[in-house]
Amino acid sequence: MSSKPGFWRKCRIAFRCCRIATLLAVLALVCAVIWFNRVGLPDFLKRPLVQTLREHGVELEFSRLRLRISRGLVADNVRIGLPLTTNSPVLTSLEIQLQLNLPALLRRQLQMDGLVLHQGRFVLPVSPTNSLTLTNIQAELRFQTNDTWSLDNFNADFAGAKISLNGDIAHAPELRRWEWFRPMKPGGEPSHWQEELKKISDALDRIHFSGTPHLTLAVNGDARDMKTFDLRLNAQIPGAATPWGDLRNGTLTVQAKPQDDHTLPVLTVRLVAGQSITPWGTVRRETLVIRTAASPVTQPPPAVLHLEAADAETRWGGARGIQLDASLTAPADMPTKFDATLAWWTNAQPYQLAWMARLADWKSENISASAVACGGFWQSPELAVTNLSAKLGGGALAATALLNVATRELVFTSASDFDPHTVAALLTEKTRERLYEFSWTQPPELRANGSLVLPVWTNRQPDWRDEVQQTIRLNGELAFTNASVLGAKIDSAHTHFSYSNLVWNLPDLSIAQARTKLELNGGEEDATKKYEWHIRGAFDPESARPFLTASNAVRGFSRLKFTEPVILDADVTGRLYDYYSMAASGHLSWTNFSYRGQSADSVVGGFFYTNRVLEFLNPRLRRAGGAQTLTADAVVLDFNTRLISFTNGFSTAAPMAVVSAIGPNTAKLIEPYEFLQPPVARVNGCVPLRDVNGGHDLDDADMKFEILQGVPFRWTKLETTNILGTIHWKGQMLILTNVTAKIYGGDGSGFANFDFRPKHKGADYQFAVTVTNVDLHLLAAGLTTATNRLEGVLDGVVTVTNASTENLQSWNGYGRAHLRDGMLWDVAIFGIFSPVLNAVSPGLGNSRAKEAAAKFSITNGVIATDSLEIRSMMTRLEYAGTVDLKGSLHATVTAQPLRDVWVIGPLVSPFIWPITKVFEYKVTGTLKNPKSEPVLFPTKLLMMPLHPIRSFESLLPTNDESSPGPTNAPPVK
Repeated sequence: MSSKPGFWRKCRIAFRCCRIATLLAVLALVCAVIWFNRVGLPDFLKRPLVQTLREHGVELEFSRLRLRISRGLVADNVRIGLPLTTNSPVLTSLEIQLQLNLPALLRRQLQMDGLVLHQGRFVLPVSPTNSLTLTNIQAELRFQTNDTWSLDNFNADFAGAKISLNGDIAHAPELRRWEWFRPMKPGGEPSHWQEELKKISDALDRIHFSGTPHLTLAVNGDARDMKTFDLRLNAQIPGAATPWGDLRNGTLTVQAKPQDDHTLPVLTVRLVAGQSITPWGTVRRETLVIRTAASPVTQPPPAVLHLEAADAETRWGGARGIQLDASLTAPADMPTKFDATLAWWTNAQPYQLAWMARLADWKSENISASAVACGGFWQSPELAVTNLSAKLGGGALAATALLNVATRELVFTSASDFDPHTVAALLTEKTRERLYEFSWTQPPELRANGSLVLPVWTNRQPDWRDEVQQTIRLNGELAFTNASVLGAKIDSAHTHFSYSNLVWNLPDLSIAQARTKLELNGGEEDATKKYEWHIRGAFDPESARPFLTASNAVRGFSRLKFTEPVILDADVTGRLYDYYSMAASGHLSWTNFSYRGQSADSVVGGFFYTNRVLEFLNPRLRRAGGAQTLTADAVVLDFNTRLISFTNGFSTAAPMAVVSAIGPNTAKLIEPYEFLQPPVARVNGCVPLRDVNGGHDLDDADMKFEILQGVPFRWTKLETTNILGTIHWKGQMLILTNVTAKIYGGDGSGFANFDFRPKHKGADYQFAVTVTNVDLHLLAAGLTTATNRLEGVLDGVVTVTNASTENLQSWNGYGRAHLRDGMLWDVAIFGIFSPVLNAVSPGLGNSRAKEAAAKFSITNGVIATDSLEIRSMMTRLEYAGTVDLKGSLHATVTAQPLRDVWVIGPLVSPFIWPITKVFEYKVTGTLKNPKSEPVLFPTKLLMMPLHPIRSFESLLPTNDESSPGPTNAPPVK
């Protein structure tokens, strides 16, 4: 009975003790929790935790490690990074929540499941003064087997953008071995990655976003091998302003995908933008894809680029439907030593590049094209354009090119059939001016290939003409149809061409234009501008009309009429733009043409032209159906002195046709001297190659015209049926020598000089004429249109020492005349005694004159004689007096009947002398209407029965002064 209370008492005491202990334990636990929350865990608890984190590859430094009721262990003011370094990557956080594995902890095992970061900050130094920084980091990091880190719900701010990150990284502690996370050595050279990261950091500092970009990043891989990483980045960029341009409504996708063969991951960058604005232009609705290998080493990885854009506007022009594909590689055996003479090419020397670009349309201020395509490659030392094609100017262009940057030699080929005017704005001003002289209805076809050597790359101001032009080599072919050059139509043209050593060569140029069909071969030297051509074929002079700009040439060409082309075979040499240097030689023939209305059937001969002197060698001209010809050893046209000269010329052509071709004024000067039939003549000398107006226009003339076969000739009223002689045109003098002629049934000879130097119109002249056996009847018929019954044979000499074509009263000279067996009484002045003598004895006044003779002088156009005698069988008439060239008379005539009767006359004449005074008359008036009256008054009374009415009239006073005697007549002896 007494033991029971003790047992229960003990039980109560034990319970009380347990309760107290529990309360004390709870109190201690509460105190510990409060301590752990406020003060933090003691070091003996922190050390195993830090060690556990270090085993997971996390170097965790913090100010305290506290216990939060709701969140567990939380480290405040955390720093994660390599210990004792200030230039290595570091992550700081306001607090990090440590996630312990509770089941393992209950088994007295300390195991960390992960970390939760709040308000973190990550700094990656890229230089002593610059770094890449992520702020406001919120993230969950879970530790899994194989040292795998799983990152969930990672959010941060980076360079004005929002970043979301998740992924799994196996063997994550190996990240500390990556070059990225190695600390920078003080004073040491930065690594390749540090240099690249510094470039990225510098670039990010210059980028400004409009709106907040959102970046989503997923990363998976094994830290022991970068090649295993799979990275996916997606960025939404409302807008960004960068040093390289502005971006609107952009989406950036980056993916790094590991390869099965453990090669470097393939990095694909895809940018889709609504608009990109760069210093070079604006691109709209573009898609840019870059595919390359991610590599942490210095060797650049291979890359492939693909660009598509709806349209683009640049300062050079606008394009539509843009596509660009390119690939860039850097071979392992790329050169490491670069040639300094390659200048900026050394930057591209390590790489290999291939590309293909396409444009649906290209438009600029200077050129427009469609379906543009260009492909090529770069592999040091060669840059190649394997194909360049475009549609433009109503045709197309296709070209290739290969540049060796080591030798600087550029080799190219091209084929085109577009209108060159389309690219005129790309040419030099002088070339454009030349090009504008051409037009086409169908573009020309051009095929060319060649090469040239470019200037040294280090020469920033090369002399292209001296350094490059002499290295150009060209070969090609050009053809076009339906073209126009300076308004001249060209039906077709075709040639092959070559260019080397500054020399152009066109071996087979053919040109067709209506009736012009020419074949040319030759070339031109750029250095000296010398050219040399051989031309053969038919040339229509009308083709040259549009090329004539000088007024003299246009005027001269307008006088030329032609129906057939010129047949040419010629060699031409000279210097470009130096027309005085041109020389030509060859052979030509031409038919059916005229100049100044003077036609020619044909002309053939050789020619030579130099120094503006054209020489025809052995020319032969035919006209009038071949009846008239002109030949010569040489005919020279000197355009410097404007003279045409003949050497040993032979002519059967009408002289008036020749001088009319020279000019109407020249023809007017020669017009009084008319050949009624073309003479056969030899021509030597020169005359002006222009129309002349007299005076000094004639100074350079020196022409001899020798008539070899007589032809009819007329000068004023004088005609000859057959004239021979020499005409010498010397300056302002026209000299006729050795002139012989058949004239009015007789013969004539003489000479004449015509002087055109006086200032009046026409010429001063002198001449001497000797005639024999001239038929008086024919002479009178030639000098007047009136009918006559004159007869006789006339001999005589007339010498005019000075005269002018402007005034007949200017004649001065002398002469003599002799007539045989003549009938002169139809001449009024000679028939004044015929009625009287016929009244004495029928027929006495009209008897045939056996002889008539006279000597005379000419002074101021007045012919004076004191010895004119007319002898007939029954009477002799003696005249003394004057007559001017207008016909005015002032003379005395005496009739001596029976003076020349045979035997009787000499015997009776002394006895009948007083009777002769009855027949002494004074004659006035004109040759056509002479007036006569006796000298003695008794004679009038004796003659009244014979002429009663006339005698009565003569006795009456009269005031008729219409025909006075010559006022300038010499006194009658």
